[in-house]
Amino acid sequence: MLEILPVQSKSEQEALCAVCGEKYLPDSLAYAALIDGNTVGVCQFSAEAGIGRIFSLASSSGDHKTILLLGRAVLAFFELQGVESVVFDGTSPDESVLNSIGFTKSSDGGYYLHLTDFFSTGNSPE
Repeated sequence: MLEILPVQSKSEQEALCAVCGEKYLPDSLAYAALIDGNTVGVCQFSAEAGIGRIFSLASSSGDHKTILLLGRAVLAFFELQGVESVVFDGTSPDESVLNSIGFTKSSDGGYYLHLTDFFSTGNSPE
């Protein structure tokens, strides 16, 4: 069974990043994706002043569904924190996964998402 859980310690976060091939960012929060207790994904992020930032979003196997669910879990956390805008500041995953999560590419090449009413307006994964 797939579980998305908040990471409880920095040493755990660092180990998750190593498994998923991501740079460990000690100043960020993190969620882990686990299947039957085994690490399959990690997302590192921050939230302040009404803006959420996702720095890394990765699966150890590159599985797009895992990445999608991690991304949506972080968006739900952001919504509970009162975040209104989300920026993807990472280098992976590919554009189709970011679009499935709900991000749109702007003219400056960045990926953004307006979170206000996001979950209440039928923005379900494709």
